[in-house]
Amino acid sequence: MCNLPGVTEELKRSVLDAADRVGLGRQVVQLYDEVTGLTDFDVDPRIRSYELDPAEVKGDVLLPVIEGSNRNAYRYYIFAHAFRTRGYRPIVPLCDADLDLCMRKSLDWDSDAVCNLCHHYGREMAEAFGVETIPLGELLPMAPGYDLDRFFQSDPPEYRGIDVSGFARASVRKQVRRYHLDLDGDDRETFRRYLQTACQLVDVTYTLFDRYDIRACLANDNAYVYGGIPLAVADEHGIVGYSHKRGHRDETIQFGRTTNRSTLPPYEDMSVLEAMVDEPLSPDQEAVVEEIMAGRKSGETTRHKYSTTLEKSVDWDDRGPVAGMFTNLIWDASLETDEAPYPDVFDWIADTVEWFLDHPDRRLVVKTHPAEAKRGTNESIEAWIRDEYGPLPDNVMLLPPDTDVNTYQLIRDLDVGLVYNSTVGMEMAYEGKPVVVAGETHYRNLGFTLEVDGPADYLATLADLDSLRPPEDVGPRVRRYLYHYYVRKLIDFPYYSTDPETFEIRLHPVSHEDVTPGNETFDLIVDRVLAGEPILQPDIVDRT
Repeated sequence: MCNLPGVTEELKRSVLDAADRVGLGRQVVQLYDEVTGLTDFDVDPRIRSYELDPAEVKGDVLLPVIEGSNRNAYRYYIFAHAFRTRGYRPIVPLCDADLDLCMRKSLDWDSDAVCNLCHHYGREMAEAFGVETIPLGELLPMAPGYDLDRFFQSDPPEYRGIDVSGFARASVRKQVRRYHLDLDGDDRETFRRYLQTACQLVDVTYTLFDRYDIRACLANDNAYVYGGIPLAVADEHGIVGYSHKRGHRDETIQFGRTTNRSTLPPYEDMSVLEAMVDEPLSPDQEAVVEEIMAGRKSGETTRHKYSTTLEKSVDWDDRGPVAGMFTNLIWDASLETDEAPYPDVFDWIADTVEWFLDHPDRRLVVKTHPAEAKRGTNESIEAWIRDEYGPLPDNVMLLPPDTDVNTYQLIRDLDVGLVYNSTVGMEMAYEGKPVVVAGETHYRNLGFTLEVDGPADYLATLADLDSLRPPEDVGPRVRRYLYHYYVRKLIDFPYYSTDPETFEIRLHPVSHEDVTPGNETFDLIVDRVLAGEPILQPDIVDRT
């Protein structure tokens, strides 16, 4: 959110809290907006004034914005206009302080003032698009009395067919920025509150499906309560739900589906992927892959700049093979998959480090994710390894997240890659290196990496470290996948951009003509969503 020059975040919070205590919260937020331009959305007035004729409604589309101040809501409302100009009524539930806990609140600022900001931002954005929202309070059952204690069991039950415990746990991880949770101690109350919110959202979404003729559901943050639960309820109703997020290239988006291995947007149906990696690229497509990968190395085609572009790597002699382990941002949604050879990513980290501690003649570089420094974490992998194992021997090099090293230079200097689900795995395969995958990543089992089935298989693979080689035909297959991932999977969406250094999101103008029928991008999105099919660039869609 915008800030007044010279006004600290602490002072802003104090003023907004004080205003709320004396009943002036909304008025002060309005004044704050007028001074900062907080909700100065550049939306075509024709979008705001558009009205869908009730007699022409073909059906309803659920767009669960829920959190008004989430800047991803801009994407929801653009979708809303795309669907209504094609005859589908957008159903947009919006929180009005009806839910117990949300991502807008933080552990250090959990007050009604947060809700005042969120409500104001949400109402202003909805009005900018001329979309009528539904307050969640109108949908919630009266005092349902959820029995939350049962969800603390080791094998918790579902609520109305939905895994509320899983969504609540993932939400707590994001909120506290840790992977490991103490549900019997410090994290118990936060988990309980998210369970309450999760059960409420299940009831809300079922009510919406009872009231409306919902033909499609699109949701952001599919691993967490606000996006994941509407998608899960849609799936229970036989509706293919679509997750969506900003793409790896700026000003693009990508979509996932509830029918894929994971609803996370990077994933795609295996039958689509298997057919795609078997089909050769054209010379022009090959050239595009080379250009994209060159741009990733230079930083020109990445939305987030995590790596220096200088020629900096580790300074180690060449006494035999060196393996590189690339870890994840530990609280990120990418780790929230249903199944994996290592269900707990820390077990994989521990097995890897301990194997190299037991084999001093083999060498390991642990490259911790730079997002730990850029985005923050309360469970540092570097600190965890040092706490668990103390001073490390000479054959294990641990790189802190802020290490000034060029990832792509490091890749060239390594002999083997060890990943859980890092995108570095497919980039190492592109460089012709053997890559061992221990997680349920989106590029698993496509013929250019080495997969393991569990801890025993993983340790046996490490024992053959000297003889590991990439699979046959690795080069063509990984290039075909990279073309899918960085071209076919990414849909142009010039209404967002991201500062690669600060990660600040900027919203760009949207006009009526950008979205209405005849626009190829939104024709593709709407048609594919209604058909329950992959949302990919047309060349692969046509082949499947």
